[in-house]
Amino acid sequence: MKKQLKIIVALFLAFSAMESTGQNIKRYDGNVYIDAITHVLTADFTITFNVLPEGKQMKLFLHESTSDLKLSSGNRVVAHAITAEEFIEKDHAIIFEKSDIKNLKLKVAYSLNLDSLSNNGFKFNENWIELNLYTAWYPFNTSYGRFPYTVTTKVSKEYQLFGSGEVVNRKKSWEIEQQIPSIDISQVFYKGLKEEVIGKIKLYHYNINPENVETIKSNTRSHFNLLNTWLGKSNSNDLVLGVSNLKHTTSYARKNFISLSISSNYSSFYDKILAHELGHLWWNKADVTNWEEWLNESFAEYTAIILQRHLFGEQNFEKNISRLKKSTSKLESPYKLKKGIKNYQSSVTYKGAYFLYELENKIGRGDMFKLMRTIHKAKITSTEKLLKLVEEEQGIEVATFLLAKLKE
Repeated sequence: MKKQLKIIVALFLAFSAMESTGQNIKRYDGNVYIDAITHVLTADFTITFNVLPEGKQMKLFLHESTSDLKLSSGNRVVAHAITAEEFIEKDHAIIFEKSDIKNLKLKVAYSLNLDSLSNNGFKFNENWIELNLYTAWYPFNTSYGRFPYTVTTKVSKEYQLFGSGEVVNRKKSWEIEQQIPSIDISQVFYKGLKEEVIGKIKLYHYNINPENVETIKSNTRSHFNLLNTWLGKSNSNDLVLGVSNLKHTTSYARKNFISLSISSNYSSFYDKILAHELGHLWWNKADVTNWEEWLNESFAEYTAIILQRHLFGEQNFEKNISRLKKSTSKLESPYKLKKGIKNYQSSVTYKGAYFLYELENKIGRGDMFKLMRTIHKAKITSTEKLLKLVEEEQGIEVATFLLAKLKE
Protein backbone atom coordinates (compact mmCIF):
# COMPACT_ATOMS: atom_id res chain seq x y z
CA MET A 1 0.00 0.00 0.00
CA LYS A 2 2.80 2.47 0.82
CA LYS A 3 4.40 1.76 -2.55
CA GLN A 4 1.05 2.36 -4.24
CA LEU A 5 0.59 5.70 -2.49
CA LYS A 6 4.10 6.82 -3.45
CA ILE A 7 3.37 6.08 -7.10
CA ILE A 8 0.12 8.05 -6.91
CA VAL A 9 1.84 11.04 -5.31
CA ALA A 10 4.64 10.91 -7.89
CA LEU A 11 2.08 10.88 -10.67
CA PHE A 12 0.24 13.85 -9.19
CA LEU A 13 3.52 15.77 -8.91
CA ALA A 14 4.37 15.00 -12.53
CA PHE A 15 0.95 16.12 -13.65
CA SER A 16 1.30 19.35 -11.65
CA ALA A 17 4.75 20.24 -12.93
CA MET A 18 3.61 22.27 -15.94
CA GLU A 19 1.48 25.39 -15.96
CA SER A 20 -1.06 26.35 -18.57
CA THR A 21 -0.22 28.98 -21.15
CA GLY A 22 -3.85 29.32 -22.21
CA GLN A 23 -6.58 27.56 -24.13
CA ASN A 24 -4.52 26.77 -27.22
CA ILE A 25 -6.38 23.66 -28.34
CA LYS A 26 -9.81 23.91 -29.98
CA ARG A 27 -10.54 20.19 -30.23
CA TYR A 28 -9.27 16.64 -30.89
CA ASP A 29 -10.70 14.31 -33.54
CA GLY A 30 -9.40 10.76 -33.63
CA ASN A 31 -9.81 7.54 -35.57
CA VAL A 32 -8.54 4.46 -33.77
CA TYR A 33 -8.30 0.77 -34.56
CA ILE A 34 -7.71 -1.78 -31.79
CA ASP A 35 -6.66 -5.29 -32.75
CA ALA A 36 -7.52 -7.29 -29.64
CA ILE A 37 -5.69 -10.35 -31.01
CA THR A 38 -2.30 -8.77 -31.71
CA HIS A 39 -2.81 -6.09 -29.02
CA VAL A 40 -1.90 -3.31 -31.46
CA LEU A 41 -3.56 0.10 -31.41
CA THR A 42 -3.36 2.27 -34.52
CA ALA A 43 -4.44 5.90 -34.24
CA ASP A 44 -4.82 8.99 -36.36
CA PHE A 45 -5.54 12.22 -34.46
CA THR A 46 -6.22 15.68 -35.84
CA ILE A 47 -5.53 18.41 -33.29
CA THR A 48 -7.15 21.76 -34.12
CA PHE A 49 -5.80 24.83 -32.36
CA ASN A 50 -7.47 28.10 -31.42
CA VAL A 51 -4.07 29.74 -31.42
CA LEU A 52 -0.56 28.32 -31.47
CA PRO A 53 1.46 28.61 -28.23
CA GLU A 54 4.29 31.06 -27.75
CA GLY A 55 7.81 30.15 -28.81
CA LYS A 56 9.36 28.75 -31.96
CA GLN A 57 8.93 25.09 -31.06
CA MET A 58 6.01 22.97 -29.92
CA LYS A 59 5.93 19.80 -27.88
CA LEU A 60 3.65 16.82 -27.48
CA PHE A 61 4.04 13.78 -25.24
CA LEU A 62 3.25 10.21 -26.31
CA HIS A 63 4.06 6.72 -25.05
CA GLU A 64 7.69 5.77 -25.65
CA SER A 65 6.74 2.51 -27.40
CA THR A 66 5.04 4.39 -30.25
CA SER A 67 6.07 3.29 -33.74
CA ASP A 68 5.35 4.50 -37.29
CA LEU A 69 4.96 8.05 -35.98
CA LYS A 70 4.05 10.60 -38.64
CA LEU A 71 3.22 14.28 -38.19
CA SER A 72 1.67 16.34 -40.97
CA SER A 73 -0.04 19.65 -41.54
CA GLY A 74 -1.48 21.17 -44.69
CA ASN A 75 -0.69 17.95 -46.61
CA ARG A 76 2.99 18.33 -45.75
CA VAL A 77 5.15 16.22 -43.48
CA VAL A 78 6.13 17.92 -40.24
CA ALA A 79 9.68 17.08 -39.23
CA HIS A 80 10.08 16.14 -35.60
CA ALA A 81 12.62 15.02 -33.04
CA ILE A 82 12.19 12.70 -30.06
CA THR A 83 13.69 13.49 -26.66
CA ALA A 84 13.78 11.42 -23.47
CA GLU A 85 11.78 14.01 -21.51
CA GLU A 86 8.90 12.39 -19.59
CA PHE A 87 5.68 13.95 -18.36
CA ILE A 88 3.66 11.01 -17.04
CA GLU A 89 5.71 7.82 -17.11
CA LYS A 90 7.19 5.80 -19.98
CA ASP A 91 6.35 8.60 -22.40
CA HIS A 92 8.67 10.83 -24.40
CA ALA A 93 8.53 14.28 -25.97
CA ILE A 94 7.95 15.01 -29.65
CA ILE A 95 9.48 18.34 -30.67
CA PHE A 96 8.62 20.19 -33.89
CA GLU A 97 8.69 23.70 -35.34
CA LYS A 98 5.62 25.86 -34.83
CA SER A 99 6.09 27.42 -38.27
CA ASP A 100 5.33 24.01 -39.85
CA ILE A 101 1.75 24.06 -38.55
CA LYS A 102 -0.64 25.24 -41.27
CA ASN A 103 -4.28 26.30 -40.83
CA LEU A 104 -3.99 25.62 -37.09
CA LYS A 105 -4.25 21.85 -37.66
CA LEU A 106 -1.81 19.06 -36.85
CA LYS A 107 -2.29 15.42 -37.79
CA VAL A 108 -0.55 12.76 -35.70
CA ALA A 109 -0.58 9.13 -36.86
CA TYR A 110 1.09 6.23 -35.03
CA SER A 111 0.86 2.68 -33.72
CA LEU A 112 1.63 1.18 -30.34
CA ASN A 113 1.49 -2.19 -28.65
CA LEU A 114 -1.09 -2.26 -25.88
CA ASP A 115 1.08 -4.66 -23.88
CA SER A 116 3.52 -1.78 -23.37
CA LEU A 117 0.92 0.38 -21.61
CA SER A 118 1.91 -0.62 -18.10
CA ASN A 119 1.93 2.92 -16.71
CA ASN A 120 0.49 3.13 -13.21
CA GLY A 121 -0.72 -0.45 -13.40
CA PHE A 122 -2.95 0.08 -16.46
CA LYS A 123 -1.75 -3.09 -18.11
CA PHE A 124 -3.53 -4.66 -21.05
CA ASN A 125 -6.38 -6.93 -20.03
CA GLU A 126 -8.49 -8.48 -22.77
CA ASN A 127 -11.68 -7.97 -20.77
CA TRP A 128 -10.99 -4.40 -19.64
CA ILE A 129 -8.88 -2.22 -21.97
CA GLU A 130 -8.53 1.10 -20.15
CA LEU A 131 -7.01 4.08 -21.98
CA ASN A 132 -6.42 7.45 -20.33
CA LEU A 133 -3.90 10.25 -19.85
CA TYR A 134 -1.91 8.14 -17.38
CA THR A 135 -1.15 5.61 -20.11
CA ALA A 136 0.02 8.35 -22.51
CA TRP A 137 -1.83 6.60 -25.32
CA TYR A 138 -2.66 9.76 -27.28
CA PRO A 139 -0.52 12.84 -28.09
CA PHE A 140 -0.96 15.51 -25.41
CA ASN A 141 0.48 18.58 -23.75
CA THR A 142 -1.53 19.72 -20.73
CA SER A 143 -0.03 23.21 -20.93
CA TYR A 144 -2.00 23.74 -24.15
CA GLY A 145 -5.27 23.63 -22.22
CA ARG A 146 -8.45 21.57 -22.13
CA PHE A 147 -10.29 20.38 -25.22
CA PRO A 148 -13.50 18.71 -26.42
CA TYR A 149 -13.06 15.57 -28.48
CA THR A 150 -14.64 12.98 -30.72
CA VAL A 151 -12.92 9.60 -31.07
CA THR A 152 -14.17 6.81 -33.31
CA THR A 153 -12.76 3.33 -32.63
CA LYS A 154 -13.02 0.11 -34.58
CA VAL A 155 -12.65 -2.97 -32.38
CA SER A 156 -13.82 -6.59 -32.32
CA LYS A 157 -17.61 -6.83 -32.14
CA GLU A 158 -17.59 -8.51 -28.72
CA TYR A 159 -16.35 -5.28 -27.13
CA GLN A 160 -18.46 -2.44 -25.78
CA LEU A 161 -17.39 1.00 -24.57
CA PHE A 162 -17.90 3.36 -21.66
CA GLY A 163 -15.93 6.43 -20.65
CA SER A 164 -15.98 10.20 -20.27
CA GLY A 165 -18.42 11.34 -22.92
CA GLU A 166 -21.49 10.36 -24.88
CA VAL A 167 -21.05 6.87 -26.33
CA VAL A 168 -22.67 5.77 -29.58
CA ASN A 169 -22.46 2.31 -31.18
CA ARG A 170 -22.28 2.70 -34.96
CA LYS A 171 -22.36 -1.05 -35.70
CA LYS A 172 -18.80 -1.34 -37.01
CA SER A 173 -17.33 1.20 -34.63
CA TRP A 174 -17.77 2.98 -31.30
CA GLU A 175 -17.80 6.76 -30.99
CA ILE A 176 -17.21 8.74 -27.82
CA GLU A 177 -17.84 12.48 -27.84
CA GLN A 178 -17.05 14.91 -25.04
CA GLN A 179 -18.31 18.42 -25.72
CA ILE A 180 -17.06 19.87 -22.45
CA PRO A 181 -13.33 20.75 -22.58
CA SER A 182 -11.34 18.06 -20.75
CA ILE A 183 -7.77 17.29 -19.75
CA ASP A 184 -8.07 13.68 -20.85
CA ILE A 185 -9.49 11.18 -23.34
CA SER A 186 -10.65 8.42 -20.99
CA GLN A 187 -12.34 5.27 -22.25
CA VAL A 188 -12.70 1.60 -21.33
CA PHE A 189 -13.39 -1.16 -23.86
CA TYR A 190 -14.87 -4.18 -22.14
CA LYS A 191 -16.49 -7.51 -22.84
CA GLY A 192 -18.49 -9.97 -20.79
CA LEU A 193 -19.40 -7.48 -18.07
CA LYS A 194 -22.78 -6.73 -16.60
CA GLU A 195 -24.07 -3.17 -16.43
CA GLU A 196 -25.75 -2.32 -13.14
CA VAL A 197 -27.70 0.80 -12.24
CA ILE A 198 -27.51 2.83 -9.01
CA GLY A 199 -30.17 5.48 -9.43
CA LYS A 200 -28.79 7.59 -12.31
CA ILE A 201 -25.36 5.97 -12.04
CA LYS A 202 -24.25 3.16 -14.32
CA LEU A 203 -21.82 0.76 -12.64
CA TYR A 204 -19.40 -1.47 -14.54
CA HIS A 205 -17.14 -3.76 -12.53
CA TYR A 206 -14.47 -6.34 -13.24
CA ASN A 207 -12.88 -8.94 -10.97
CA ILE A 208 -14.88 -7.72 -7.95
CA ASN A 209 -16.52 -10.27 -5.66
CA PRO A 210 -20.34 -10.04 -5.18
CA GLU A 211 -20.09 -8.85 -1.57
CA ASN A 212 -17.85 -5.95 -2.54
CA VAL A 213 -20.14 -5.08 -5.46
CA GLU A 214 -23.12 -4.78 -3.12
CA THR A 215 -21.09 -2.64 -0.70
CA ILE A 216 -19.92 -0.35 -3.51
CA LYS A 217 -23.48 0.02 -4.78
CA SER A 218 -24.83 0.77 -1.31
CA ASN A 219 -22.08 3.25 -0.41
CA THR A 220 -22.21 5.00 -3.79
CA ARG A 221 -25.97 5.43 -3.43
CA SER A 222 -25.54 6.84 0.09
CA HIS A 223 -22.76 9.26 -0.89
CA PHE A 224 -24.44 10.46 -4.09
CA ASN A 225 -27.82 10.99 -2.46
CA LEU A 226 -26.31 12.98 0.41
CA LEU A 227 -24.30 15.12 -1.99
CA ASN A 228 -27.39 15.95 -4.02
CA THR A 229 -29.41 16.74 -0.90
CA TRP A 230 -26.62 18.74 0.73
CA LEU A 231 -24.90 20.61 -2.09
CA GLY A 232 -27.66 20.57 -4.68
CA LYS A 233 -28.03 18.43 -7.77
CA SER A 234 -24.84 17.75 -9.70
CA ASN A 235 -24.62 19.01 -13.26
CA SER A 236 -23.23 15.58 -14.15
CA ASN A 237 -26.01 13.43 -15.53
CA ASP A 238 -25.65 9.80 -16.58
CA LEU A 239 -22.63 9.25 -14.36
CA VAL A 240 -20.57 6.17 -15.21
CA LEU A 241 -18.58 4.39 -12.50
CA GLY A 242 -16.01 1.79 -13.52
CA VAL A 243 -14.54 -0.34 -10.72
CA SER A 244 -11.78 -2.88 -11.26
CA ASN A 245 -9.38 -5.02 -9.28
CA LEU A 246 -6.46 -4.89 -11.72
CA LYS A 247 -3.75 -3.39 -9.50
CA HIS A 248 -4.03 0.07 -11.04
CA THR A 249 -2.19 2.53 -8.84
CA THR A 250 -4.52 5.46 -9.30
CA SER A 251 -8.21 6.29 -9.42
CA TYR A 252 -9.52 9.38 -11.17
CA ALA A 253 -12.60 11.41 -12.05
CA ARG A 254 -13.46 12.99 -15.38
CA LYS A 255 -16.65 14.60 -16.65
CA ASN A 256 -19.50 12.13 -15.94
CA PHE A 257 -16.97 9.32 -15.38
CA ILE A 258 -15.10 7.84 -12.42
CA SER A 259 -12.53 5.06 -12.61
CA LEU A 260 -11.92 3.39 -9.26
CA SER A 261 -9.24 0.78 -8.66
CA ILE A 262 -9.53 -1.37 -5.54
CA SER A 263 -7.93 -4.47 -4.04
CA SER A 264 -9.72 -7.68 -3.14
CA ASN A 265 -11.09 -6.02 0.00
CA TYR A 266 -13.22 -2.90 -0.40
CA SER A 267 -12.12 -1.12 2.77
CA SER A 268 -12.92 2.37 4.06
CA PHE A 269 -9.65 3.47 2.42
CA TYR A 270 -11.06 2.74 -1.03
CA ASP A 271 -14.44 4.09 -0.06
CA LYS A 272 -12.85 7.47 0.73
CA ILE A 273 -11.21 7.50 -2.69
CA LEU A 274 -14.64 6.87 -4.22
CA ALA A 275 -16.21 9.58 -2.06
CA HIS A 276 -13.42 12.02 -3.00
CA GLU A 277 -13.93 11.38 -6.72
CA LEU A 278 -17.70 11.73 -6.34
CA GLY A 279 -17.02 15.03 -4.58
CA HIS A 280 -15.23 16.29 -7.67
CA LEU A 281 -18.54 16.24 -9.51
CA TRP A 282 -19.31 19.31 -7.36
CA TRP A 283 -15.84 20.67 -6.57
CA ASN A 284 -14.26 21.27 -9.97
CA LYS A 285 -14.50 24.98 -10.71
CA ALA A 286 -11.07 26.33 -9.76
CA ASP A 287 -8.10 26.59 -12.09
CA VAL A 288 -6.08 23.35 -12.03
CA THR A 289 -2.89 25.04 -13.28
CA ASN A 290 -2.00 26.75 -9.98
CA TRP A 291 -2.43 26.61 -6.21
CA GLU A 292 -6.08 27.69 -6.43
CA GLU A 293 -6.87 24.06 -7.21
CA TRP A 294 -6.94 23.53 -3.46
CA LEU A 295 -10.54 24.72 -3.85
CA ASN A 296 -11.16 21.55 -5.88
CA GLU A 297 -8.96 19.06 -4.05
CA SER A 298 -9.32 20.10 -0.41
CA PHE A 299 -13.06 20.56 -0.66
CA ALA A 300 -13.43 17.17 -2.38
CA GLU A 301 -11.29 15.54 0.32
CA TYR A 302 -13.15 17.12 3.24
CA THR A 303 -16.43 16.32 1.53
CA ALA A 304 -15.30 12.67 1.40
CA ILE A 305 -14.54 12.75 5.13
CA ILE A 306 -17.99 14.20 5.84
CA LEU A 307 -19.64 11.56 3.64
CA GLN A 308 -17.86 8.83 5.55
CA ARG A 309 -18.87 10.43 8.85
CA HIS A 310 -22.47 10.25 7.71
CA LEU A 311 -22.13 6.61 6.60
CA PHE A 312 -19.77 5.13 9.20
CA GLY A 313 -20.18 7.36 12.24
CA GLU A 314 -18.06 9.47 14.58
CA GLN A 315 -15.35 6.91 15.25
CA ASN A 316 -14.48 6.76 11.54
CA PHE A 317 -14.52 10.56 11.40
CA GLU A 318 -12.13 10.85 14.34
CA LYS A 319 -9.74 8.35 12.74
CA ASN A 320 -9.81 10.26 9.45
CA ILE A 321 -9.12 13.56 11.19
CA SER A 322 -6.35 12.03 13.30
CA ARG A 323 -4.67 10.67 10.16
CA LEU A 324 -5.18 13.98 8.40
CA LYS A 325 -3.63 15.95 11.24
CA LYS A 326 -0.62 13.65 11.50
CA SER A 327 0.02 13.47 7.76
CA THR A 328 -0.22 17.23 7.25
CA SER A 329 1.68 18.49 10.30
CA LYS A 330 4.86 19.16 8.31
CA LEU A 331 3.24 20.14 5.02
CA GLU A 332 3.24 23.66 3.68
CA SER A 333 -0.05 25.51 3.31
CA PRO A 334 -1.50 25.45 -0.21
CA TYR A 335 -1.82 29.24 -0.10
CA LYS A 336 0.14 30.63 -3.08
CA LEU A 337 2.18 27.43 -3.19
CA LYS A 338 4.23 26.96 -6.35
CA LYS A 339 3.26 24.00 -8.47
CA GLY A 340 5.74 21.20 -8.90
CA ILE A 341 7.48 21.51 -5.53
CA LYS A 342 7.82 18.50 -3.27
CA ASN A 343 4.55 17.40 -1.65
CA TYR A 344 2.59 20.00 -3.62
CA GLN A 345 -0.39 17.72 -4.27
CA SER A 346 -0.55 16.62 -0.64
CA SER A 347 -0.68 20.26 0.45
CA VAL A 348 -3.48 21.28 -1.93
CA THR A 349 -5.46 18.14 -1.06
CA TYR A 350 -4.85 17.25 2.58
CA LYS A 351 -3.48 20.36 4.27
CA GLY A 352 -6.36 22.39 2.90
CA ALA A 353 -8.82 19.72 4.03
CA TYR A 354 -7.49 20.00 7.57
CA PHE A 355 -8.02 23.77 7.45
CA LEU A 356 -11.65 23.09 6.50
CA TYR A 357 -11.97 20.80 9.51
CA GLU A 358 -10.65 23.61 11.72
CA LEU A 359 -13.11 26.01 10.12
CA GLU A 360 -15.94 23.58 10.88
CA ASN A 361 -14.79 23.40 14.48
CA LYS A 362 -15.00 27.18 14.72
CA ILE A 363 -18.43 27.74 13.15
CA GLY A 364 -20.14 24.41 13.87
CA ARG A 365 -21.27 21.57 11.64
CA GLY A 366 -24.61 23.10 10.75
CA ASP A 367 -23.10 26.35 9.55
CA MET A 368 -20.31 24.48 7.75
CA PHE A 369 -22.90 22.46 5.82
CA LYS A 370 -24.67 25.65 4.78
CA LEU A 371 -21.43 27.44 3.95
CA MET A 372 -20.14 24.65 1.70
CA ARG A 373 -23.47 24.56 -0.11
CA THR A 374 -23.30 28.33 -0.62
CA ILE A 375 -19.70 28.09 -1.88
CA HIS A 376 -20.68 25.44 -4.42
CA LYS A 377 -23.72 27.36 -5.65
CA ALA A 378 -21.68 30.56 -5.92
CA LYS A 379 -19.24 28.72 -8.23
CA ILE A 380 -16.24 30.03 -6.34
CA THR A 381 -13.08 29.92 -8.45
CA SER A 382 -10.52 31.75 -6.29
CA THR A 383 -9.45 32.07 -2.67
CA GLU A 384 -10.08 35.81 -2.81
CA LYS A 385 -13.72 35.18 -3.75
CA LEU A 386 -13.95 32.44 -1.13
CA LEU A 387 -12.79 34.75 1.66
CA LYS A 388 -15.20 37.47 0.54
CA LEU A 389 -18.09 34.99 0.60
CA VAL A 390 -17.06 33.65 4.02
CA GLU A 391 -17.03 37.21 5.33
CA GLU A 392 -20.52 37.83 3.91
CA GLU A 393 -21.90 34.61 5.38
CA GLN A 394 -19.99 34.26 8.66
CA GLY A 395 -18.46 37.66 9.39
CA ILE A 396 -15.03 39.24 9.26
CA GLU A 397 -13.70 37.26 12.24
CA VAL A 398 -14.28 33.89 10.54
CA ALA A 399 -12.86 35.12 7.24
CA THR A 400 -9.78 36.41 9.05
CA PHE A 401 -9.47 33.07 10.87
CA LEU A 402 -9.48 31.14 7.59
CA LEU A 403 -6.98 33.50 5.98
CA ALA A 404 -4.68 33.16 8.97
CA LYS A 405 -4.84 29.38 8.68
CA LEU A 406 -4.02 29.54 5.00
CA LYS A 407 -1.03 31.78 5.71
CA GLU A 408 0.38 29.53 8.44
